[in-house]
Amino acid sequence: MFIERVMKALEKRLQHIEEQHCHFSRLAESRSTNEKLLQLEILMIISLSQGIEDFLPEKLYPVSQDDVTRRKVDVWFIANDVEYWMEIKMRATNYHRPRGQPSRAITHGTESIIEDYKRLNGLSSAYRKYLLFSYLPVYDDCYHFLTKQLTTLAEETGLQIGDASVKVPLKEVEGGRLEVFCVPVE
Repeated sequence: MFIERVMKALEKRLQHIEEQHCHFSRLAESRSTNEKLLQLEILMIISLSQGIEDFLPEKLYPVSQDDVTRRKVDVWFIANDVEYWMEIKMRATNYHRPRGQPSRAITHGTESIIEDYKRLNGLSSAYRKYLLFSYLPVYDDCYHFLTKQLTTLAEETGLQIGDASVKVPLKEVEGGRLEVFCVPVE
């Protein structure tokens, strides 16, 4: 399937970026995110793929009388006569955060993923729609916290969320990794 090939290529690119530049380690250390990097990497992979007829970042959602804000989807493309819509989120966790240091609640990040789901779910069923969301840093000894957020996300949306599609070990964050999930919205 097309999305699985995109995810395999994305995993190779993200591993390369971490190995050569420690980019995700540095993001994890500062509890920062970089959704645009994910968006650009996916667009690059798509642009080089066979069967691509058109692609666009930040494509406007179809006009709706209920939504006058004119929101945009992160990645839109047509491959082999099929239209794809993809929302992308990257969330920093506060796992292993020393006490007393400020941190952002991961719960807020989960709520924004649910909002993206609602927008995608409102599109025609003729489209293939995906939520791509990632968390960093993720640690084995704190995975139960992430599982709680994934369970909340699944309960709120009805999505079937399995294992991460991409796992990238963080070179400079002991035991930490970036996890990327790509979930179809049906």
